[in-house]
Amino acid sequence: MSLCRHLTIYFTLVCTVVPAVVSLAQTNSPVTSTSMTLDEPGTTVTNNTDNASFSGEDTKLTIEKRPLTPFGLELFNLLPTAVDTTIGAVDEFYPIGPGDEIIVNVWGDLELSVQSIVKRDGTIDLPRLGPLSVSGVRLGELENTVTRFLAASYSSVRDGKSSVDVSLGSLRTIHVFVVGEVRRPGIYYLSATATMLSALYQTGGILEGGSLRQINLVRHDQVIGRFDFYNFILFGDKSEDLRIQNGDVIQVPPATKRVTVQGEVYRPAIYELDSNEGLRHLLDIAGGLSVEAFADRLQIERVVDNRERQLLDVNLNEILDSSKTLSLFNGDVVSVFKIPEKILNSVMITGFVKRPGQYQFLQGMRVKDLVIRSDYIFPQAYLGRADLLRTNPDLTKKLMPFHLGKALADDSQHNHLLNPLDLIRIYSIHTFGDSKVVSIAGEVRNPGKYEAVENMTLQDLVVRAGGLTDFAHRLSAEIARFDPQAKAPGRPVSVFATDVSDDYEIGTGSEILADSAKPVMLQNRDAVFIRRNPDYRGDSFVKIKGEVAFPGTYVLTSPGERLVSVINRTGGLTPSAFSEGIEFRRTLPEPIPTASTFAIPIDLERALKDTTSAANIRLQHGDEITVPTAPASVSVSGEVFLPGAVVYEDGKSAMFYIEKSGGTTRNADYSRIFVVGPSGSTTTTKRFLFWRIWPGVAPGSSVVIPSKHVSD
Repeated sequence: MSLCRHLTIYFTLVCTVVPAVVSLAQTNSPVTSTSMTLDEPGTTVTNNTDNASFSGEDTKLTIEKRPLTPFGLELFNLLPTAVDTTIGAVDEFYPIGPGDEIIVNVWGDLELSVQSIVKRDGTIDLPRLGPLSVSGVRLGELENTVTRFLAASYSSVRDGKSSVDVSLGSLRTIHVFVVGEVRRPGIYYLSATATMLSALYQTGGILEGGSLRQINLVRHDQVIGRFDFYNFILFGDKSEDLRIQNGDVIQVPPATKRVTVQGEVYRPAIYELDSNEGLRHLLDIAGGLSVEAFADRLQIERVVDNRERQLLDVNLNEILDSSKTLSLFNGDVVSVFKIPEKILNSVMITGFVKRPGQYQFLQGMRVKDLVIRSDYIFPQAYLGRADLLRTNPDLTKKLMPFHLGKALADDSQHNHLLNPLDLIRIYSIHTFGDSKVVSIAGEVRNPGKYEAVENMTLQDLVVRAGGLTDFAHRLSAEIARFDPQAKAPGRPVSVFATDVSDDYEIGTGSEILADSAKPVMLQNRDAVFIRRNPDYRGDSFVKIKGEVAFPGTYVLTSPGERLVSVINRTGGLTPSAFSEGIEFRRTLPEPIPTASTFAIPIDLERALKDTTSAANIRLQHGDEITVPTAPASVSVSGEVFLPGAVVYEDGKSAMFYIEKSGGTTRNADYSRIFVVGPSGSTTTTKRFLFWRIWPGVAPGSSVVIPSKHVSD
C-alpha cells in the first residue's frame, strides 16, 4: 500500500527546526558583550612601566557578561510563522477515524474506484458490498482490511487476479486546547496528524516564563504524557512529542526552577532544571566548560529568602572529581571565569633580536640563553646596554640594566640568571640619536630629505635627487652646514659655495668637485641649494589678433621687448585697423587669488608715434593684444529713454549721443556722466563756471549715464 502523501509535520520540522536546533545547541548567540573582572584575592597591582611587560591586569579572572535569554525559546522565533499540518506523509501508525477520506482503487479482472468519507459510526460504504468498519484501524493495516473485505465477495480479488490499492485523501480536522504560558492560548483546529510540538507552534511559542520541560498532554482529565522540550533540542528525541486527539488539552505551566550560567561554558543561557538536577547537570546541558574555563573556582550568586544576595565560591574540580553534586535553587546565577591571561612559566625578549616574543622559562636560564633562543641579535643591536625588567612576586617592577656585549661574553656580572616573567629589551645603535639626513632643494628633479650615509658626496646626493634640471646654474651650488655642537656664538651654521656638474658617470674625472680638486663630502644635516640660472628666462609668448598683417603667436626676443616692436614684426596695422580701440589683456601670476586676467588701457597711436613714450609698454609672457576693426557707432547706456547704439558722427560730444537716445530720465546724475573710450580709458564731464564741458567721443566708445543715489 502506498503511504506517500506529501510530507508530515516532522518533515517540515526537519527542514526548518533541526538547523535552528543545531545552531541553538552548538553555538553561542552573537551578542554585544561587556567585560566584568574579578580581582584575584591578595593581588597587588603597581603602575606598568613597560608596554610589553607583565602586569597585574594579567592576573584577573574575567567573564564576559551577555544579555542572556531562556534556552530554547529562540527556536520559536527562528521557525516560520505557521506550519501547515494538513500536508505531508502520514505514518503507518495513524489511526483512521470519522472525517478521514479513504480512496480505494481496484484493477485487473475487477475495475473499481471508490472515494468514501469515514462516517461518525466509523464505517465507509463500498458499492454493492455495504458498510466496512475502519475506525481505529491503523493506516498500515487499512489496505489488508479492505482487501479481505473485497475478497469475501469477489473471487478475482481472492485469486489475485485483481489488485487493490488503498490510500488516504483529505484528513479529518480535530480541535485542541492550548493553555498556560503560551503567546496565544486558545482552541486550535488542526490536522489529525498534529503533535504537541506542532500545536505549540501554532500558538507562536512559549512565553519567557513558561516551562519547556514540563509540557503536559491532558486527555479526558488525565495527564497522559509529558513533553521535555530539552530532549528534542539537545538530542533530537521526539519520542515524547505525542500525537494529539480531538479534545486534548496541552498545558504549559510556569517554570519553577531556572538557573543562569554565564562565562566560560559553550552555551551561556538561562536554563530550566528539574527539582533533582544540580550543578553537574547544569554544566552538561550548557555544553560543558570551555577550554579556557577556570575550574578551581566558580561563583554562585543566590537570592536568600527574598531579602538579600549572597555569593558562594565553589571549587569545581572537587565536584567533578567526586560523585557528590551541588544543589542549585531558582534564580541562581552561576559564573564560570576565564583563566588568567598571564603565562607564568614564560620570559620575554623584545627589540633588536631576530625572533622577539615569549619563550618558555627553563630553570637555570640566563640572558645569553634567551638571546640565543631568539635567533640572536641583529647587527645594529646596541651592545653597550640592555634592560632586564623583573616582575617581583607582588607584581612590582625592578629595572636591572646590563652590558649586552659582556653578557654575551659570559660575564656573570651581566649575564643575569632569569626568573619567570622577566622581560629583556634590546636596543639599537640608532635608538639614542637622531636619524642622519641631508637635504637638497632648488633645481633638482626630486628635492627633499635623504638619508646621510658614509662617504656620501654632493654628486651622490644630486643623483639620489634625480639629477639637475635644465634650468640649474652649474657654476655655483650652496651648502649650508649645521653644527649643533659649535661653541662660537652666532655661528651654528656655515655656508660655502661649490661648482656642480650634470655628468654623473663614474671614473671620467668629471665628478662634482670643490675647488676643482676633490669631491665635496657631505655631513649629517647638510642642506644643499641648487640655484636657477639667472641668465635663463625661458620662452615667453604673446598673442596678436585682429587687424594686423600676420596675426598669431610671437616669441619675445628679449625680456624688454615692447609693444611697437612686436606690432612691426606682425607686418603692421591693416588699413581697417582701429588703433584707438586696441584691447590689451595681461595674465596675473598664479599665486594671486583674484581674477586670472585683467585689461590695461593702451594708447597705441601715441606708442606708434613715439616709441620712447610710456604707451609703448613692455610685454610679458601670456599677454594678448587685439586690434579691432574701426566701428561705426557709439553705445549709450544708463538713465536714457532709448539706450542702445547711435551712428557715429565726427566731432560730436557725449551730449549729442545722449539726445539721440531720447535724452536723460529724471534719475540721471549729470555730474557723473562718463565716456569709456575704445581702448578702455575713461573721461568724465567737467564744469567751468556755469558751463558743463562734455567729453569728446571716438568711434566705438560707450557713453554711460549713472543714476542718482537714492538714500534709505
